[in-house]
Amino acid sequence: MKTLRPTSTALRSYLQRVPLFAQCPEEDLDRVTGVAMLLQFERGEHGFHAGEKATRLDALVSGGAQIYRTLPDGSAKTLHLFSPPALLAEAAVFMGFPFPASCQFTEESLTLSFRREHLIELVERDPAFAWRLIGQLYRKLHEFTDMIASHGQKNAVSRVASYLLGFVRSARPEAPGAPACVTLPAPKKDIANYLGIRPESLSRTFAQLERAGAILVEGQSIRILQAEYLENILLDSDPAES
Repeated sequence: MKTLRPTSTALRSYLQRVPLFAQCPEEDLDRVTGVAMLLQFERGEHGFHAGEKATRLDALVSGGAQIYRTLPDGSAKTLHLFSPPALLAEAAVFMGFPFPASCQFTEESLTLSFRREHLIELVERDPAFAWRLIGQLYRKLHEFTDMIASHGQKNAVSRVASYLLGFVRSARPEAPGAPACVTLPAPKKDIANYLGIRPESLSRTFAQLERAGAILVEGQSIRILQAEYLENILLDSDPAES
């Protein structure tokens, strides 16, 4: 981890990328800018480990991160994958609990970091901030519910289709009617871990969907050409898998 020292103007521009802070009153935004730290993490570096006291909130503003938990057999299970902007483990920070899982960065990343006591002070000063925080927590809970629902799908094709459709709902097409373009937030092996399938199953599924004309895979970018095809997979009670 490396602490960078950007100008106040640069810090403010990063803050405005994060929905939780973008709507703060000017006075509070100035205050937050004054206490924010900009941290740089290398790929594979950890932001925190499970069991550590949650004294700092990180807001991902560039790069990518995964939240994972180590299972009794020593393997790691990916619980969340994040693209910027995103808050990392905000519930633990605000509730004063130890981190329930670990955070590892999937590529070189930047986070805006804030000490817990500064955020508590902001909540006390600006009640609307607390409501925005609740909104962020609700969104993350909804994503986690979607993940559990996806894991209930019978096969890899259904799980991948559900995962990609989650991006379609939130993506902003380049032009009206244009296909959604997804940048995967982590290496494909981590995506497979998140979906509970083998990396080779993910590769076969992408190839199958590409042959069907539903998607176009270009490295970490996926262009979703036929969202309806993915939706039909989920409507099918037992979709075929090659």
